[in-house]
Amino acid sequence: LESGTKELQLRLQSLRDERQHLTKELARLDEESHKLEELEQMFFEDANDFRYALENVSDQHAAVRQKIREVKHHLEVMKSTNVFDDAFHIYNDGHFGTINGLRLGRLTSVEVGWEEINAALGQCVLLLDVLTKRVKKFTLKGFELYPLGICSEIHETKKGTTGGLKKSIHQMYGSQKLFGYSGCDKALECFLECMNQFCRWIQTQDKKFKMRYQFWITFTFHFFFLHIFHKQN
Repeated sequence: LESGTKELQLRLQSLRDERQHLTKELARLDEESHKLEELEQMFFEDANDFRYALENVSDQHAAVRQKIREVKHHLEVMKSTNVFDDAFHIYNDGHFGTINGLRLGRLTSVEVGWEEINAALGQCVLLLDVLTKRVKKFTLKGFELYPLGICSEIHETKKGTTGGLKKSIHQMYGSQKLFGYSGCDKALECFLECMNQFCRWIQTQDKKFKMRYQFWITFTFHFFFLHIFHKQN
């Protein structure tokens, strides 16, 4: 009996030890389960945040793509727009050629003030100066353009009689007070020579380029300018 009791006591102690072990194991599992629940909650929160961020990124990408399309369209519009056409509007007003609405000339039947003509000539010098300076590989030979509004000038450099260089200043404007003065006539001739140089250079770069209006600088043409400015019409 005593041995049976002792065996039972040992078995009872073993069961108590196992119960204690299982209790600890259950507590550990409960703790791990709680941690897993927290991790799961964090995962779902992170997943929601990621989904929200992804939707925002998609929206941003869509907005960027739309902006790129708008910029490309604007760029195409800009490419098809000639800035010089806007800055220097060349047209005609009856018998007169005009630049930015300023008439280039006068008739006996139509009085045009020298202020307007000189302003128009100044715009022409400015336009040619901008065009020639925009082309880095081109340089005028023997001429310098000075766009100074109604008092624009063209400086000409050529060989003098003694072999050195001679510099002349031609005033690209006229006045009734300068009757008989041929400075503007010479300036106009130089201006056309500058245009001629520039157009010839463009033709060397682009064989398809053609001037809308052909011109030649000849004695007859020079006489034509003398007629305009000396006869005041």
